[in-house]
Amino acid sequence: MKDKILKKLDGFIDEANRLLDDLNNYEYPINQSTKAIKESHFSSYKTGVLSFLKSLLGPDDLYYNRFYNGVTYYTDYTFALAIDLLQRVKKDVDDGWLLNIKGVVSAELFTDFLDMAEHLLDEDYKDPSAVIIGSVLEENLRQLSLKNGLPISQIDSKSGKMKPLKAEFLNTELSKNNVYNLLYQKSVTAWIDLRNKAAHGQYGEYDINQVRAFLQFVRDFAAKFV
Repeated sequence: MKDKILKKLDGFIDEANRLLDDLNNYEYPINQSTKAIKESHFSSYKTGVLSFLKSLLGPDDLYYNRFYNGVTYYTDYTFALAIDLLQRVKKDVDDGWLLNIKGVVSAELFTDFLDMAEHLLDEDYKDPSAVIIGSVLEENLRQLSLKNGLPISQIDSKSGKMKPLKAEFLNTELSKNNVYNLLYQKSVTAWIDLRNKAAHGQYGEYDINQVRAFLQFVRDFAAKFV
């Protein structure tokens, strides 16, 4: 089973590299028909990887959510992110950590993603950067909740399955339980709102300087609480 998983991951990494080479070697401008075909290939690739990661790790896993939220644009940065994430998953599987990585988030991993978000900002890609930063903040809230004995999921009344609690609910509960004060709660609420705008394509609702402030807040938040 392990060898099959590694082979599948290698296939996804190779495909991402091929898509990246194709993107970098294509002569611009790309006509609309060709662009639609290429974006369709990218969409199919993303769907396949997400389906595999969901089956392998579960929908609440950090790697799955990073891929879901970060691999969103047909750009070289997107493929670089995809390759990096898949290589990390492969290493964890190869090292025998498959059963232990669920829900485990290290400070090093947080730093890596925030550094990636900062690099995107430096290249004026504010929107994918905002999504990545928001994902780190949400995972910080989950880890902080677990650390303080607070729930991070609940049973869905319709499906009967466990469903992850939303970031704003976690934020409210952390404040109620005096993990941090009301001022921090209000700040987290505002930054979650920015993340949601980025995730839903409302790119004109915020600017790059706000995303830079968002990045600094999450760095400070993680250092202080997580």
